[in-house]
Amino acid sequence: MNPERQSKYALAFCLLLAGAIPQLAWTADDGFSANFVQGTPSSAAFGPEMSKAAVFFPAVAGLLALFLAGSMPRWLRGLGFVGLGAGLLWYVVNRAGVPTAFNGQFATFARIDMLLLAGMALAFIAARAQADSIPSIFLSLLVAVGGLAVLAWFVVPRGVTAADTWLGLTSKDQANTIPIVRGFLRNGEFSAGTHPARYVWWNLYLGALVLFPLLCLRVPTRRRELRDGAADKAYGMLVFVLLSLALMPVVVAALGEQFKLNTPEGEPVVWQPLLVAAANSARLVFPPLLLAGLALVGTSDFLKSVSAVRVARPGLRMRFPRLRLPRLPKISVLPAVPKRGAAAPPPQIPAEPVGTRRPARVRMMTDAYGNPQRV
Repeated sequence: MNPERQSKYALAFCLLLAGAIPQLAWTADDGFSANFVQGTPSSAAFGPEMSKAAVFFPAVAGLLALFLAGSMPRWLRGLGFVGLGAGLLWYVVNRAGVPTAFNGQFATFARIDMLLLAGMALAFIAARAQADSIPSIFLSLLVAVGGLAVLAWFVVPRGVTAADTWLGLTSKDQANTIPIVRGFLRNGEFSAGTHPARYVWWNLYLGALVLFPLLCLRVPTRRRELRDGAADKAYGMLVFVLLSLALMPVVVAALGEQFKLNTPEGEPVVWQPLLVAAANSARLVFPPLLLAGLALVGTSDFLKSVSAVRVARPGLRMRFPRLRLPRLPKISVLPAVPKRGAAAPPPQIPAEPVGTRRPARVRMMTDAYGNPQRV
């Protein structure tokens, strides 16, 4: 069994930091100014009286998650993570809808998009549990089912939906083709002068997006002792995809779509506006995504606790404690045959000759083995 990964601490700490980012502003005369109680669309869903306090709810959830991660058993920690992450998101979704809950990152998902979200969530939960626990065919099948759902969503031709916009699988000229193909066609639609780092990151992201469901389908086909390694590779690909989705809007807000600084030639680069744009974008992007990740990690931890339990099957005597069955003698009509490779039995002691023993003479065992003729 692999040691339990420490992603729960990293996720809780990042949620604490992201929930405490203030609204930044900068001017050349006054410098930086920070507003810690500036509301967000998700905090406004709590009402005018609670909107300022609701800004700190993600940070409080991260602090409580750190406490749960360091002091509670795995099953209780998992339930606490699900309550913190899913509870806050569910409240905002019920009051204001999905776009408000995620601070306007995407519109309302279509019905076909639920297949993608369910597949990614199932693969995340099961692959993480499979990689950290005893290999289980049940967990491996769940990983494969999640990967199959994601792969089906990628290869079915259809129009652009909210999930396509979130993943970046959009194309101006080929809007009704296969979704994953639209992502690669987007390489030719970047404006001239785009930095090479933009192309490298984008294609690495698309490659991980394609490999992730294929690695999920590979998990149940591996031998029992190799399933945890295969699940860990699929989980790593999915984590890279999710991190890219979270970081890409922040980098684009700071550097632009071309990943280049639009400064006149001969003038120094002013880094303060870039920092302000990145911090204000991260303030809106990270907290809802980290809350969703906290709920998924909690579900995975709880699933690991359930899959690690080994219930002993009660025998006949445990079911009927007063029942006493008679022991039958072992009868065999075949001569005893020594097992192959077993040690040879010691030689039999020859019988003592009749009438040759003298009085007051005790025959020893060693006499028979050492000298059978001696009496």
